[in-house]
Amino acid sequence: MEWEEKAQALTRALSKSEMANGTLREEIATLQSVVSERDRDRFHLQQPIAEGQQLPWPSEKRLLSERVECLERAVAQLDLEKTELKIYSADLRRTLEEVERERRRLKRLCRGRSVPDAGGVSLAESDQHELPASRQEDFNAHCSR
Repeated sequence: MEWEEKAQALTRALSKSEMANGTLREEIATLQSVVSERDRDRFHLQQPIAEGQQLPWPSEKRLLSERVECLERAVAQLDLEKTELKIYSADLRRTLEEVERERRRLKRLCRGRSVPDAGGVSLAESDQHELPASRQEDFNAHCSR
């Protein structure tokens, strides 16, 4: 029963991680469009300089530059978080796969067990060497359900 709870918790955590990853993808797309817009604005702000004209709003240019820097930092932070989420998601997926393998192995062992002796549940002789002593209690508890 404990492995089922772990598997469910890991499945929920994996789903949350994948949802967060999707949200980050959306935020990255939004920020990329903002950066693209910023680049267009930079181009238009630099055109008067190229033509030898003075910019009409120097303070606006400064504010836009500060906004651009802030957005660039946000994009970098989102990229970092996206990478961390991918790693976390991969770790969760590996753990979930391990839990699922263990569940299948225990299920297989329960089906293949021999007739119980007077002491309760026993393993088939061929399976006894596969199960470490620390897991025999888990096996007996699982098979007796």
